Amino acid sequence: MTNNILFISDTSDGQNWGCFATSKILRRLINNSATIEDTIFLENLYYQEMNLKLPSVPDIQYVLREWAKVPDSEGNVLDRLYYHGAKPLMDIFDFLPMTAAQFDVKADKFANSDLANRFFGSIENVDDVVINGEGSIHGPGRKAKMLLFLAYLAKNRYDTDTHIINHTLQMNDPALQQMVELVYPTLDTLIFREPLSMDHYLSKVKEGNVVQGADAAWCFDKILPAEKLNEIYNCGGISIWYPRNEPNRVLDFTRPYITVGGGSGFGRHDTNAVAANFIDVIQSIEYETSDVGIILTAAAHSDEEFMLKVSEETGHPLVKLNNTSKIAASIIGNSEVYLGGRWHPSIFALLGGTPLVNFNGNTFKIQAIKEQFDLEHPIYRCEEMKSRVDEITASVSRRLGCNGEDNTPTEKEIKEMRSLVKMNVDAIFE
Repeated sequence: MTNNILFISDTSDGQNWGCFATSKILRRLINNSATIEDTIFLENLYYQEMNLKLPSVPDIQYVLREWAKVPDSEGNVLDRLYYHGAKPLMDIFDFLPMTAAQFDVKADKFANSDLANRFFGSIENVDDVVINGEGSIHGPGRKAKMLLFLAYLAKNRYDTDTHIINHTLQMNDPALQQMVELVYPTLDTLIFREPLSMDHYLSKVKEGNVVQGADAAWCFDKILPAEKLNEIYNCGGISIWYPRNEPNRVLDFTRPYITVGGGSGFGRHDTNAVAANFIDVIQSIEYETSDVGIILTAAAHSDEEFMLKVSEETGHPLVKLNNTSKIAASIIGNSEVYLGGRWHPSIFALLGGTPLVNFNGNTFKIQAIKEQFDLEHPIYRCEEMKSRVDEITASVSRRLGCNGEDNTPTEKEIKEMRSLVKMNVDAIFE
């Protein structure tokens, strides 16, 4: 008899090529060993509801600590009054804890409210709670706190075996680290998808059943050959945005081209400034490598916002977000170089034997790829892009036609990664 699973943070509803690809593979792996009884999707993690019950002592302590930050925190007076004055007052009536000290009291209130049914209505029929921890637990955001709170509830209120799989963790916020220190040692399994996160966790917490795994995307289906992409494109099966009315323009994926994409590290930057920086880089690459095509990619909604502007200004085609992840992976995997800062497109590139020139991400996951395979490609900081146009161009030029072992993983290393992917399930059910 197989175990019944509550699967939390299924990212199939995420506007991101990697999110969809990852959850598709994880669901397949889980269903090979167990049965997914119920699912909490990514969008559910942003749910908000106010609870007008009296605040607890930890709630009041949280508000007082935040108020003390008003005089000296960054930002103008109005921002400081909102983020450290008004917002904490609203937070104490939120069902979601903002500090580790609030977890116990908030968990009791949650378990005795209608919210319990919304998230754990099927818990009596569940043997294990499996949480996809791919990239959400970092910084002060709501999604990170939500995942930690649901993990805490599953294990410490519903007494259910609870596991975080496919995980990247970066405790770059003191409040988040305290939550992790409270929650993680109580969980049954912690399966990290890259060694930097695992080492980061063990150096700070030093407790828990920790397992080294790999991102589910390493088990992605075979990259389609360029000829097959041409066939699909000519039948209208690839969504490409052209900035100008060019009815006779035809893409040929068998001709050499570079793929250029955005990244999570650009998320907090001004969209117009990011677009202008990419335009400068692309025009520089055009000048140095005029015999190689350039195809822009939008792996996430935030990338598409500025890549449309880049496409309009440079005239290069944009592979839209609404393509399937298999098409996207194949376009990137057939390119000569991938220039971008996305984790999953970087994996797609390496699966196709395509060298990288990266931008940093919102966690150290991009650095993890480089270190895991001892690769020599550079990682440029997003905020330094404008001042390093010539260096970025030179890095792309050096990697054109140079697919040696220092630029991409060996077949043996990729096979090892595929084996580690299975640890996301084997460490739980075998």
